[in-house]
Amino acid sequence: MKFRHHIVLTVGLAAILVCFSVGNQALAQVYAPLPPPPVPGYYQPPSMAPCGPSMYYGPFYISGGAKVRDLQTFRVETHSTQIITIIDPGSPAFGQQNANGPVLYPPNPTGASGTAPDSSGIWAYDDGYIEPTGGGTATDILYPSGQSPGLGLASGGANVGSFQIFDFRVQANDQGAGAMSNTSALSWSKLLTGLAPSSTNGLNALSTLGAEPAPGDPYYTEVASTGFGVTTDAGIATDFQNRVWGPYFEFGFQASGLFDWFTALSVFQTSQTFASTSQTAVGFARRGYQDTYAFYSSDPASWTILNFNSTGGTAGQTYKIYPNDTSGHPIPHRVFFAAIDPDQPATPAQGTVSGKLDLTTWESKTGGRTWVPLWGMGRFGISLGGLFAYSSQTLTSNAIFVATAANDALPIPVAVGDVLITGASQTDGSGWNWGLFTSSDIEIGWRRFFGKAVLEYDWYFYGNTVDTDVLSAKINLSGVGATFLAGVRF
Repeated sequence: MKFRHHIVLTVGLAAILVCFSVGNQALAQVYAPLPPPPVPGYYQPPSMAPCGPSMYYGPFYISGGAKVRDLQTFRVETHSTQIITIIDPGSPAFGQQNANGPVLYPPNPTGASGTAPDSSGIWAYDDGYIEPTGGGTATDILYPSGQSPGLGLASGGANVGSFQIFDFRVQANDQGAGAMSNTSALSWSKLLTGLAPSSTNGLNALSTLGAEPAPGDPYYTEVASTGFGVTTDAGIATDFQNRVWGPYFEFGFQASGLFDWFTALSVFQTSQTFASTSQTAVGFARRGYQDTYAFYSSDPASWTILNFNSTGGTAGQTYKIYPNDTSGHPIPHRVFFAAIDPDQPATPAQGTVSGKLDLTTWESKTGGRTWVPLWGMGRFGISLGGLFAYSSQTLTSNAIFVATAANDALPIPVAVGDVLITGASQTDGSGWNWGLFTSSDIEIGWRRFFGKAVLEYDWYFYGNTVDTDVLSAKINLSGVGATFLAGVRF
């Protein structure tokens, strides 16, 4: 409906402008007084129809003043996102400790007494495990930096190590829900809880290198990560009615007695603040890591077994992962992440999200104006043209969540009033915009000087959006405006 309204308004005003332009000579003859004596030094082009005295001082003019406008849309709102503050990053019991990137592992097993992951090569995750020797074999498998024979079940039935994934829908991250033979990568992940994962249940039966810790026991040298996380609500929005002032400059050329062309430049600045407070639940967060391996299988069957173990694959088929992609490329790849620990209870809290939007816009417009003389006073005009705007915007946001109840069940006990999460972010953006304008103008002239008042409607084709991690701002520069200016002809 808004678009249809804009179209009807624009077409109607364009029709008025055309009618004025076509009939300007006739209107001038009817309404204009007889021309005054020529002004020394000024030649009036024959194309100009008779008009008031203020028009006899030159075909050009320059003017300046101020423009006030009501922005049609100026909105700041929250959007749903997860904010996590990690207090202690912790460290894994095996593999790369901090940075994301490629790592060649598991390490070579050192013998039956080497039960720790970095010596046995048995790497347990929250959602599965990998061991370089297993399935009843005690053969050490080497992992060169070049091509590798892989780890898992060979087509001849030999178990060259083993691996298990608890849920292929999560862990088979490359076409995991399709055919096994189409899957090219598998991944495992673990939160840094400092405890042995439940995946160790199956290791005692397969491992020849010693028993792994029982689920829930300390997991070797792993250091637990601690932190807090919350998911913010979406849709808490505030609409601002913004009336802004700014300088305005216009330069024009009188093409005929009742028609001129002009171009103008204006600039304005504005800012708004936003704040929202709500009651929510803050979860306990951990740092974690995800390891991804190259995978190969000859099995055309679909992934249908939730707890897939390579030792239990179909006879005659191959299921292997690789410490590289069989071409010497550096796989596997470790990526660290942060997530809320689902095994820990949440803490009631009060959350406050605040922000500020600063906006600076440079606006240029070019158009035509047709006039009707006003007896002895000046003239009345209708304008139509195009708009071009460049906007620079900065959105800053701050979030703070404070405990409203104690929680002694967490690895870090929480007291009332404890600050659980704080966060701040800033986004700087810019955007270009196009549009149309139409206006009605009234001008009062005295010799070469004049004053003018303009009532204008600006319609921009689209709006600008800028986002931080918790806030989103939307600005539409369309709206009604008024301009007051004075100028001189030359």
